[in-house]
Amino acid sequence: MRSTSARSAVADGPRSHQPLGRPGGRVHIGTPNEVAVEVPVFGRMAIERVIRYAIERARERRHDLASITKSNTSRCAYVLWDEVAAGLSSEYPDVRVERVALMLQHLGFPDAARRLEAAIARTVSEGRTLTLDLGGSATTIELGDPIVGAL
Repeated sequence: MRSTSARSAVADGPRSHQPLGRPGGRVHIGTPNEVAVEVPVFGRMAIERVIRYAIERARERRHDLASITKSNTSRCAYVLWDEVAAGLSSEYPDVRVERVALMLQHLGFPDAARRLEAAIARTVSEGRTLTLDLGGSATTIELGDPIVGAL
């Protein structure tokens, strides 16, 4: 595994590519029976748009891009993301697109997993760059740089 400092990072989240909305909600709020459901909805065309954008940014930087997903916990949405990323990477031979699931620990990279988790935790706890879902106003792209910097 290459050093993270040698890799460009572009973070993106569901808000920017979910034209179908964000199905989910909460019921019985404030009671012991409270339930929350959130379902990611990814469309192939929207995923392609985001990945192409990320690859173009990588071309301006180090020609190296990591696509980090939660496909280990998702049977459909994030698996689709990984498949689209793999397919598009062949169109950009000058950019190395690595698919990196958040299974670093499981794959035998416990130090890398700890460093990534610590960088995310440190960035979020500082509170300077937070996305809307965390109470801030930053885009997920704007959140990526401080996380990479924390690595």
